Amino acid sequence: MHKIFLLLPISAFLSSSLSYGKIYLYHIVLLIIFLYYILNYKKLKALITFNLQSNKIWLAIVSYALLSIIWAPDLKNALIYSSYLICGASLLFIFPFEYKNFIKKIQFDKVMKFLILAHLVICVLEIFTPFRWPISTYSHLAHFFGKEKISFPEFFENYPTSFFWHQNNCALMTLIMLPLFFNLEKKILTIFLVSISLLIIIASGSKSIIVIGSIYLFLKFIKNVFKEKKPLKVFAFVSLILCVQIIGFSVINSMQKQELIEAKNTFIKYSVAIPKFIFDEVKNKEINFSTFDPNTRERFEYMHGAIKLYRESPFIGVGAGGHLNVVNHSSDRKVDLTSMHNYWLELLTVYGPLVLGLYLYWITKQILKFQIQSEMLLLFFVAVPAMSSAIYFIPSWLFLAWCQASSIDQNSRLDGTLS
Repeated sequence: MHKIFLLLPISAFLSSSLSYGKIYLYHIVLLIIFLYYILNYKKLKALITFNLQSNKIWLAIVSYALLSIIWAPDLKNALIYSSYLICGASLLFIFPFEYKNFIKKIQFDKVMKFLILAHLVICVLEIFTPFRWPISTYSHLAHFFGKEKISFPEFFENYPTSFFWHQNNCALMTLIMLPLFFNLEKKILTIFLVSISLLIIIASGSKSIIVIGSIYLFLKFIKNVFKEKKPLKVFAFVSLILCVQIIGFSVINSMQKQELIEAKNTFIKYSVAIPKFIFDEVKNKEINFSTFDPNTRERFEYMHGAIKLYRESPFIGVGAGGHLNVVNHSSDRKVDLTSMHNYWLELLTVYGPLVLGLYLYWITKQILKFQIQSEMLLLFFVAVPAMSSAIYFIPSWLFLAWCQASSIDQNSRLDGTLS
């Protein structure tokens, strides 16, 4: 069974890249593990005891989320949405337990290093060659694996997606891997991997993640200047990365370049518009979206629709799946809130302020404990709204479970040292 438990994080990382239709390898592995626990009472009891002691916050979050099925407006949608939550949150209950007691950490670390390296290699191939991972949004082979055919412009074929189906997901995962590369002893390897990662983020065309990644690297370099007290070394480091980015930018598709040029203007217009938008929403004023810039209008319409839905049940949330297939009419457009494109607003709308507050409290606790994980979680916190919904995205749950496992493992070692 140890191999099956190691296969759990592997299949979670690969998620939809090893699937047929909506059935992932991860779902099969998770089902086998569920059956194993059901048939092994002693192990199940140990798992429950472990989580009652070390995972109280997530037990409270998931319990409330499942309880919200009672007041959800549509039972079918509530069960569908809750099944996504269970599939993801199961990692937070099972993986830390197995990581602490049974999974060999060295073996797990080696597997994760291989998967991350494979991800980077596949992204580079997707950017510069006709190669596509067979099960991805822009793959011409995806329909052989039970996926719906999607029409897209030709230049989309150069967007990297790797194992993560969509370029925004790929950009997010690449972004939160950056702190791992900065922790490497061999600085030349750090330069190489950070450069490749930046190239992937730029080529993904995810404007918000490009901006967040740029700010993170700028702050990282400033910190190193003061820490190392060797400015020439740091500036040489920055210069090498910039050279790689200039080379990479020069060879990507011209249509992608145009999108990237628009990223700066979009960010500025978004930053200017958001204070007035928040003020109008607080005052519950009518908003004229026709005055918004086309590149930012859609996001504001999603936020407006989500806030409007949240006002229907501001204390307990609309309930599990209460936003699915809800269409908000905004000016001359219809906005489907199934994918709100703002993870934190989705949690607030669906489950209310209690779940959002507990989630953010858990993240804050983790951030205050670690160096590497704190930077990864900060990047996740800021960048996750770029995704349509992290509830459906299994690799993001693996990342949270990994942070939780590291936190529990460190606490155990500290307790052992003190005793």
